[in-house]
Formats: sequence, C-alpha cells, structure tokens
Amino acid sequence: MGAPLTHAQRDDANETAYLARLGERVRRWRTEHGLTRRALALASGVSERYLAQLEAGHGNMSVLLLRKVAQAMRVAIEELVREHDGAPRRARVALLGLRGAGKSALGEIGYLPTTEPLATGPTANPWDLALSPGGSSGGSAAAMGAVKSG
Repeated sequence: MGAPLTHAQRDDANETAYLARLGERVRRWRTEHGLTRRALALASGVSERYLAQLEAGHGNMSVLLLRKVAQAMRVAIEELVREHDGAPRRARVALLGLRGAGKSALGEIGYLPTTEPLATGPTANPWDLALSPGGSSGGSAAAMGAVKSG
C-alpha cells in the first residue's frame, strides 16, 4: 500500500475537485442554454481562454471575474461557488420547516389518521406529487423524503 496522503496533498486534491465542479457547473449551464464560449466571453467581458480554463477545472480565476461570468449567466454567484451539489436539498428542508413538519401536517384536531388538513390542504409527497406521503406521520415522512430525494 502507498503512504497516506499528507495534509497538503489532501488540500490540493480537494481544491482540484472543487475547481472541477465549478467548471462543470459553468459548462453545463452554458450548454443547456445553447451559448457558445465565445458568446459568454463577450457577454461577461472575460476572455475565452479564461472561460476554457474555468470549464476545464484549471482556472483559479479571481472573484471579480467569476462575478462577471455569473452576472452574464444571470445566475447568483452563490450557485456557482457552493461547496457541493447537494445545496438545494438543504434549502428545501429549510423551506419545509423540518422541525415542525409532522405537527403542521396533522388534521385540525388530530382525530383523522391522514395528512390532509382542511386548513392547509394535503401534504405533498416530494418524490411524486401525485402520491400521498402516508397517514398521521405523513408530514414527517414528507420532510424526510425531501432530505433523501435532494
């Protein structure tokens, strides 16, 4: 077996992986929107060469240049620089209000074993909106399903 990685080697590997994810996000957005690299360069004021390096995961561009790219893409810079692609999952859980999801989905006086209170309407199943998340614990099930489906 090889020697374990040093702290510096782990940092380098993490930084390389991060830059690759960042570049992939930019490339994916550009191709999904049918934009050439040249068009994005013109819109952002960032050279094609910088964009090519960024998309390849080799470009460690300045925050100001990355901000120009994000503005040209009409994307919040936070979407580009987030650590992991799992960020939307955390946002969805926050919107659900995970802490009180089970209680909020219970019927008005808690007498029916369903998650279809008249006041707020049925609880949605995050995996398939046509399905119910279940009985009296459906609110909790929906919250956990949202976490797992991220």
